[in-house]
Order: sequence, then C-alpha cells, then structure tokens
Amino acid sequence: MLLCPSPQNPRPSPGTPASQMRLYDSDPAARTKCAANLRSFGLDVTDCATAEEAIPGAHVITTCT
Repeated sequence: MLLCPSPQNPRPSPGTPASQMRLYDSDPAARTKCAANLRSFGLDVTDCATAEEAIPGAHVITTCT
C-alpha cells in the first residue's frame, strides 16, 4: 500500500491524513477487493498492476501481510 500526495497538497505535513493512495497486491482479486474496501472510506485509490507503477512520487510506502 502506498500513500500518495494529492495535487492540492503535494508535500503533506506530519499528521495530515492521506486522501489518495496507489495500491498493489500480487493477487489481483485481493487488490480489487482491498481497493473497493478503502474506497468505501472515501479514499481515492488507484489500483496498480505492478509495484513499479505504484511507487513513483510516493511519500510513504507501506507493506503488509
């Protein structure tokens, strides 16, 4: 999961909640389900096919299992 800056706030200050993220998972079905779940909380989620697609420009990179 990668938290990304928004066009309105390209350099968020500490404590600023993320409103956009790019998401990658090696399992496409899990990625689609996770993206849908995160969107239900109002996040702008981009579903990425590769980790390389998700990383450029990210301020925070998070992995989870």
